[in-house]
Amino acid sequence: MTLVHLAVFYGLYSVVDYMIEELGFKVDYYEPEARLTLLHVVAKHRTAPFLDNEKEHIKALISKSNNLTLRNNFNKTVLSLATTCNTEANTHFLRDTMRLSVVNKVHRMAWVLDKQLQR
Repeated sequence: MTLVHLAVFYGLYSVVDYMIEELGFKVDYYEPEARLTLLHVVAKHRTAPFLDNEKEHIKALISKSNNLTLRNNFNKTVLSLATTCNTEANTHFLRDTMRLSVVNKVHRMAWVLDKQLQR
């Protein structure tokens, strides 16, 4: 695992934020061997019930992701991993947050497109 993957694995979200914001690490970067994005690591290894502050960090990771459907080397998406490896509450949180993120991104894209068409 890369350093940023290890930081997610251990729930060190302030370190993860620093690595993404200041050092330019990418949320969707695949760890080469297992093809795990940071969100795959959350879904597979952060299996204790998410705390409120952890949820905020996970929401931020999800909002920064450009592809929520990436698959690992076993052809598992983040949600399919969460379904098999995580708690039901965590899985529902991830599913709901990912859905909301997609809706928000579509709305932003539609707004930008609308502005471009008005020119």
